[in-house]
Amino acid sequence: MNELNMMLEEMVKLLNEVVSISIVGFDGLVIAEYTVEDNSSTEYSSAQMTSAMLDLKQLVEEIKMGKMVDNLLSTETGHFLTKLIGDGSIFLSIVCKRGANLGAMRYVSKVYNERIWNILPHD
Repeated sequence: MNELNMMLEEMVKLLNEVVSISIVGFDGLVIAEYTVEDNSSTEYSSAQMTSAMLDLKQLVEEIKMGKMVDNLLSTETGHFLTKLIGDGSIFLSIVCKRGANLGAMRYVSKVYNERIWNILPHD
């Protein structure tokens, strides 16, 4: 997974105000992460985002609006961008402070999607 960790670090350099970037499975386990600040809650928040992503996937299926691509959650102090990777069995989670460039977050998640998927073992 060293190549994956290097890729996450590369992604951080393309963004501003990053707190963490994680790759998470729908079992709630973090596959890889890169944390810019000392943030011990990254693993917990990634696991909790799994529940939200599952609910969102179900909602999108129920309202028949196509497949979910990504999700942006904004708070007073930050942004959480989650993007399905590959076949949708895992997702990328980018957490940035409020001053982050949202377009850059979406662009980086799109550009690295296939590269991340190709590194990971899957069927």
